Amino acid sequence: MHYENKKAARSAARRFESETTEALLARWAAPMTRSEATAVERVLRARQATIPAEHGPISDDEAATNVIRIEDLADMPVQKETQNAGMGFVEGISVAVGVLLTVMLWRSQAWLALFYGFAVSLALYAGLGYLRRFWKEMGRE
Repeated sequence: MHYENKKAARSAARRFESETTEALLARWAAPMTRSEATAVERVLRARQATIPAEHGPISDDEAATNVIRIEDLADMPVQKETQNAGMGFVEGISVAVGVLLTVMLWRSQAWLALFYGFAVSLALYAGLGYLRRFWKEMGRE
């Protein structure tokens, strides 16, 4: 199976853009890797030059044929992030403030107190969750 390293082909195409068309045609007739052949063909097509049908021998790229075996992955360290389903600091603060606001506003109007308690609790949960994620990301850098 033939593999092509696309990153190597793009970098080779950038290198070959400074060469003349005659030098590229000479390179096309010489032995080359599959990525170099793709790069030469790309540059010649961009210049609208005629590409000969016959070319030099093409070998596979060594970097493109790197196959990862399961034995290589067995030694890799695996770390899973655990998330508890219980109530943490952010959830606890949000619920406590929502319940407190609902109890404080209950005497004036019950439905309005429930709505305000739920809305403030949801807004506080979203804001504290964002701050926690920001704090963690700030510590990683």
